[in-house]
Amino acid sequence: MDFKEFFNPPTLIEYTFNEKIVRHYLAEMDSETDLAYQRLISQATRALARQNLAAMPDNVLAADIWLYNKLCQKVEVQNGAGFLAVEDFRAVIPPAMKRRAISDYQRRIAELLKDEGDGGGNS
Repeated sequence: MDFKEFFNPPTLIEYTFNEKIVRHYLAEMDSETDLAYQRLISQATRALARQNLAAMPDNVLAADIWLYNKLCQKVEVQNGAGFLAVEDFRAVIPPAMKRRAISDYQRRIAELLKDEGDGGGNS
């Protein structure tokens, strides 16, 4: 059994676009990626606090797109009864769709964490 895959299955984000179902498969965020993303968000927060949007670097503005490109493993689009893999999806998927997928991913993870809860003990 592949325990890494077992404990870190991809998260499926699915929605309809142009009357076709689009599926994004996102990997679980590892500690290194989470830390890098949190740094980008922290930079954005500091810039907002100083009301200095003009000085905000592009990489901070594109944090969600960076995270999508880092975590997304594959994208499929409905084709009749089946699905086709989108080749070179990182270059093909528009930024707005990447932001939507990451937003849905973060919402899904937050819901899972809330549902599972810690309860202060182990099962």
